[in-house]
Amino acid sequence: GVLSNGKTQNSYKFEKIVLNDNVKIAEILYATIYNVYVKDTQGVVWAWGYNYDYRTGESSSQIVTKPYCWNIKIASLNVHLPLCYQNKDVGTVVALDVNGTVWTAGYGSLGMNGRGKGKVGLGKVSNNESMGIITSVIVSSDSVYAINKEGELWVWGCNMSGNLGYTTNLL
Repeated sequence: GVLSNGKTQNSYKFEKIVLNDNVKIAEILYATIYNVYVKDTQGVVWAWGYNYDYRTGESSSQIVTKPYCWNIKIASLNVHLPLCYQNKDVGTVVALDVNGTVWTAGYGSLGMNGRGKGKVGLGKVSNNESMGIITSVIVSSDSVYAINKEGELWVWGCNMSGNLGYTTNLL
């Protein structure tokens, strides 16, 4: 599905990717063998490809063969994908929209989606209002770190190594 041509087999010819009528791609944000994320000229993310843990943002298909529109204008996008699919359910995509709100896509089995285990597809992090306006966000292998405009650091996800700065695991 990474070729976005409606098929899942390899192609040995060039394929033109069409997002929607009159929607133009401005930037390739991230691409792997499994997923592709692009931003259109309006700042909106489109994603497609392997979707086992719902990291494309689409919440019903295992393979998204046509671009899926996130319908939010983003300022930045961070992606963590497992090195192999033995570690399924840990792929998480974190986006910061232009208003300072954090969005995630992915299953969230380690708490990385910030919305609770089993909350699939694209959604706002549940603590957004308490965190205030976020100016920077990054995802690591098992946790997420966000800084708000007051300079406060907010963290969530897996704390097995104490990487969240707490003495207990917050799963």
